[in-house]
Amino acid sequence: MIYNELKSEKKEERTSNSLKVICIEGVHGAGKSSIVNWFKINGFHVIDEGFMTEEVYLHPQTFVMEMTWITTWFQRLLKIKHEADEESKRTNKYKEIVLIADRSPFSAIFYARGGKGNLFDSCIRESMKDLETEQIEILTVKIHVEKKKLMSRIAKRLKKHPDRKNYNEHLYEWNSSIYDKYEQYKGFDLVLDNTQDLKKFDDLIEQLLTSVNCRVQKIKEIEVDSLSETTSSSESEEEEDDEQEKVADKHTTKVAIKVR
Repeated sequence: MIYNELKSEKKEERTSNSLKVICIEGVHGAGKSSIVNWFKINGFHVIDEGFMTEEVYLHPQTFVMEMTWITTWFQRLLKIKHEADEESKRTNKYKEIVLIADRSPFSAIFYARGGKGNLFDSCIRESMKDLETEQIEILTVKIHVEKKKLMSRIAKRLKKHPDRKNYNEHLYEWNSSIYDKYEQYKGFDLVLDNTQDLKKFDDLIEQLLTSVNCRVQKIKEIEVDSLSETTSSSESEEEEDDEQEKVADKHTTKVAIKVR
């Protein structure tokens, strides 16, 4: 009798999958693409920030477009969860699904034009609470870089990608204001420093894995000793950014409306 009750209770608990979303956050040029690309190489499903492909009539950093991007971001997670649950109903196999996200809805707080991004904060947090009721947990990891080093990286990237002037990256004051907003915000779950060059990249990844593995089961499956096999210290940060862009382009059939 006790066995039947335990068996029944276990069956009720396994009626849906759980979704863990690790969001890699930070100002442009902080090295997020290199980190996200590492996870992609290691078999994780990555959510790129440029996932909206509808017609665009306003600049993506206007308030209304940032708001649209936020709601679509949450909708995308719900769709992934729903599709996984439907498949699990057929197989009767439920699991913890881990996603790596290139940015989070919080990016809109810092990049929205007109200094109105702070209006999004409470809406984002209330939305996250709603998703928690559906077993969707969102963790945010901010990648920090010292200001002088960051500005140097942005300048180098701008030479290779002059089109990023469309997003004001050629303006020091604008870059500085975004940096300061990130520094002042204290709502991230984890902050990691990426000021060092790529020779310290393995250490950064190891620190990230160690910090989140107590909350995400799949992270434990990765052997930290194998980091050097998947990350080459001889590659430049710009080359890794280019490779990440190529991978993103391969999975995008239309021009994405979100670029930071």
